[in-house]
Amino acid sequence: MYSLEELYDEVTVIQGGTTYEGRNILGVNINRNPGQNPGIFIESQIHANEWITSGSTTWIINKLLTATTAEPEIKNLADNINWYIFPIINVDGYEYTRNVYRMWRKTRSQQGLICNGVDPNRNWDVYWEKGGIGSSANMCDGTFAGPEAFSEIETKSLSEYILSLADNLNFYIGFHSAANMLLFPWGHTNNPSPYYPQFMEIATATVNALHARHGTNYTYGPVYSTIYPTTGISADWVHYALGIPGFTYEFRNMNTATGEYYGALAPPEEIQPNAEEVLDSLVVLVQKATENGYGKMGKNGVVLIFICILATIVSCEKARFDNYRVFTVGVDSEDQIKVLLDLERMSSSGYDFWTSPTKIGRSVDIMVPPHKSAEFEEVMTTYQFATTLKVENVQELIDNEQPKFRARDGEFGWTQYHTIEEIYAWLDLMLEQYSNVLTPINAGNSYEGQPIRGVLLSYREGNPAVFIESNTHAREWITSATATYILNEFLTSTDPDIRRIAQNYDWYIFPIYNPDGFRFTHENNRMWRKTRSRHGLICKETYAGPEVFSEPETRQIADFVLQHANHIKLYLSFHSYGQLLLYPWCYKSEPADNFDDLVRIGTATYDRLKEIHGTEYTVESAFDLYICTGSSIDWVYGEAGIKLGFTYEFRDTGRYGFILPADQIIPNAIEILQSIIAMLDESDSLVHTEDRFDKMGKIGVVLTFVCILATIVSCEKARFDDYRVFTVRVDSEDQLKVLRELESVSSSSYDFWTSPTKIGRSVDIMVPPHKSAEFEEVMTTYQFATTLKVENVQELIDNEQPKFRARDGEFGWTQYHTLEEIYAWLDLMLEQYSTVLTPIDAGNSFEGLPIRGVLLSYREGNPAVFIESNTHAREWITSATATYVLNEFLTSTDPDIRRIAESYDWYIFPNVNPDGFRFSHENNRMWRKTRSRNGLTYAGPQGFSEPETRQLADFILDHVNHIKVFLSFHSYSQLLLYPWSYTAERADNYDDLHQIGVVTGDRLKELYDTEYTIQSSYELYISTGTSVDWTYGQAGIRIGYTYEFRDTGRYGFILPADQIIPNAVEVLQSMIAMLDECENLGYMTL
Repeated sequence: MYSLEELYDEVTVIQGGTTYEGRNILGVNINRNPGQNPGIFIESQIHANEWITSGSTTWIINKLLTATTAEPEIKNLADNINWYIFPIINVDGYEYTRNVYRMWRKTRSQQGLICNGVDPNRNWDVYWEKGGIGSSANMCDGTFAGPEAFSEIETKSLSEYILSLADNLNFYIGFHSAANMLLFPWGHTNNPSPYYPQFMEIATATVNALHARHGTNYTYGPVYSTIYPTTGISADWVHYALGIPGFTYEFRNMNTATGEYYGALAPPEEIQPNAEEVLDSLVVLVQKATENGYGKMGKNGVVLIFICILATIVSCEKARFDNYRVFTVGVDSEDQIKVLLDLERMSSSGYDFWTSPTKIGRSVDIMVPPHKSAEFEEVMTTYQFATTLKVENVQELIDNEQPKFRARDGEFGWTQYHTIEEIYAWLDLMLEQYSNVLTPINAGNSYEGQPIRGVLLSYREGNPAVFIESNTHAREWITSATATYILNEFLTSTDPDIRRIAQNYDWYIFPIYNPDGFRFTHENNRMWRKTRSRHGLICKETYAGPEVFSEPETRQIADFVLQHANHIKLYLSFHSYGQLLLYPWCYKSEPADNFDDLVRIGTATYDRLKEIHGTEYTVESAFDLYICTGSSIDWVYGEAGIKLGFTYEFRDTGRYGFILPADQIIPNAIEILQSIIAMLDESDSLVHTEDRFDKMGKIGVVLTFVCILATIVSCEKARFDDYRVFTVRVDSEDQLKVLRELESVSSSSYDFWTSPTKIGRSVDIMVPPHKSAEFEEVMTTYQFATTLKVENVQELIDNEQPKFRARDGEFGWTQYHTLEEIYAWLDLMLEQYSTVLTPIDAGNSFEGLPIRGVLLSYREGNPAVFIESNTHAREWITSATATYVLNEFLTSTDPDIRRIAESYDWYIFPNVNPDGFRFSHENNRMWRKTRSRNGLTYAGPQGFSEPETRQLADFILDHVNHIKVFLSFHSYSQLLLYPWSYTAERADNYDDLHQIGVVTGDRLKELYDTEYTIQSSYELYISTGTSVDWTYGQAGIRIGYTYEFRDTGRYGFILPADQIIPNAVEVLQSMIAMLDECENLGYMTL
């Protein structure tokens, strides 16, 4: 490019930005008539692996500069267009594809500890959402959209450069490969751009011209419907921000002449024919664009210019809403819902959706600014909406909202709405007057530094608590007015019912959850809804933030709630308007665990609401109203474990909406307070006890795993050719963090055979061949010491079973058996030993398979031992060992074996994960989990979400007085672990557990010199939701151990079948020693 600048006067090298690794994003400006030519911007190779784009771009640059009068159309392009052409936008990524990994797509920025890069064509600030359609929220995925819009220096600096050219640009073109397409906006929605007819006309002519050269066929149309829905793409952003057309070429993916397909890996000989047909098409594109007004005639207006900053800057002039009208819009079809949803998503539309479009039959209230009236009417007519004018002039409602005569300064009451200063001053007065029962709370500070203040009202120790959150949405003034009224009644009322609930419960009350926004509604913009943090040009009222708990307000309140989660039994969220009482869930249609109770409580609350003033509320799950994520009620229910949570949407149903006159504060507050009394009384009548299956803990936020492809049962069995297993030593906290993050990212493709737990403990990782270079880079970057443990995993699998398998119907312990073979053997044993064996069916798996076990009992009155096996599907050695142990109990003549077989009852479940076990035999030998749709070590959406664990737990609880020892069989590592796993705190009988473990370990070593490590699970790794912790802590079984069988990594989960019997023999002998020591310590008496 610099040589071109020297050769041609019309060429200037330009810099569009810089990269993460410090390189310049260079392009050329070709302009033979400065100040006269319309401008076209070409962006190329924004995806690093699309080499043909920069190859074709440089060919086109050369052709523009060298075209003679013999090629008049091309020379005309060079003479009469002001070209801004960037051959390689993603310079760092391109370098990486040349030197490390050819298929790399993204930038090279550091994302977390072990992931690199963001998809630069999902990172533009246009309908950007973390994990939005067509992109991923997973940092290691190829389409990761970034932690926020314009997080990448490449996209941010390039966008700033483009904005600096705004007056010079008439058209924007992006070069990609490889799908044979010409695309135009939009990507985020199926609704057409206002300029759809013009774009279709341009595209039709362009692809016809492209076809003429070599016969290459392109399809064309909007991104959303032609290739796939997506957000955050450059062409949409340009159309969105500058109002000019943004077209995207997806270059050819095959040799048109021969039909040879090459996809994204175009050979060099394809550069010239591809570039020739693209240049031909550009000639026609420019002609058609000019005809449609995008050339010298200038741009036909700005399509969608978003100037949110002006809307959010605090000015001296208060926003007014003169002649803004509110319409109720009927929704009678899916198409109408789509139109309204799209209109709502577009922050630039100017419409304020007072209620959201949710489903057919539910009307929507929309505030329409006067300059949008004609457009609104056109949309309503086009899509045949039925509309009703609800508010003629919003400003009149605002002007009449407060009473004509306000209280004097310092007076506080409920005949008017108060400012934040007045509310906080009143709180201070109450804290002073009622200091014996009121405690101040400062949950933290808002974005603008204001305190988030609340109070705790407590008349006596030991009360369960109710939490009230209010004015989350700034414009909903009725909510803080109601919250303060209720607090005042709790302090001053003599009504017996009010006194009863005031004194029998503790009350956490936060009148203003969103202090910045609330103040802004009083001082600047009455209709403001959100917090006041800055998020680029994102104006959507329902913008969820760049990440979970991005806002200090929500993060700090959440921290406070978690700190008091054991105290809080009921969570109430005050909102307006709609006259609704909503309970979880909001994000999914699946009923909450205690759905019936929530409905019953909601109905009792509704009845009381109606009693007072005849106010009709609708009671339903939030999902029935609208699908939403990130709501406080869902979070406190699902994450904080508070099982009673309701959202009130106060008066009215739209006559006043958010601008409820102050004379309705007291009537609203009275009916709400009375309804809370009914809610608490009904809750008490249901005698809510602690959940039977209490969660042992939670592991923060689990990454969203896109596992569907991995879980679909296919006819082809997964193979692991050239997959290698490395032992990785952990010598520092940084190394531990890197491995933990690598393990947590499902898309990383690494399979952690053992988990990173602490410094000094090595980790075994299976590495797929396509990840070898990346793995080596991570290991080198963070200075890990590695040892190759397994050269080829598939060879282990191929050699796992004996060369000569038993005949059908024969069962033994020289090979691993399928689920069907194990169950058939159980049936045979039940038939042959019917006097001592009883079948158990604990329930069915996710896929409907029975979870089968047996009870072995030689005499009544025996204490029992419970054995669970093959919880993790790929640990075949565990079910083989469990069946061997059962067979020995039935057939052995060894005195010690006979003694424990007959002195104890035995609940033995050879396979508690039948779906996964069958899948590991038929499809994927390395499968670990159940077969519900989740991630590799995903703990489930909630405790006992899986039918397998829930039903087994039910069975254990039904027999808990019988069971004295719980054993969980796993592999591998040669460990014997006891509680706890989730806390460093020692189990109550820690010394006994350790002593029994040592005796067991000694016996394990006696036979084959197999060394086991004896310790609490926590000392190995921190985990929650383990069966041994649950049986110890919740079921009260005081002796519980997890065996991690052979070996220490040479074979790992793929232990050869010739080790089944040696492993089973030493485990059985160790159980004899374990039970004898339990007897000595007095644990085996009923």
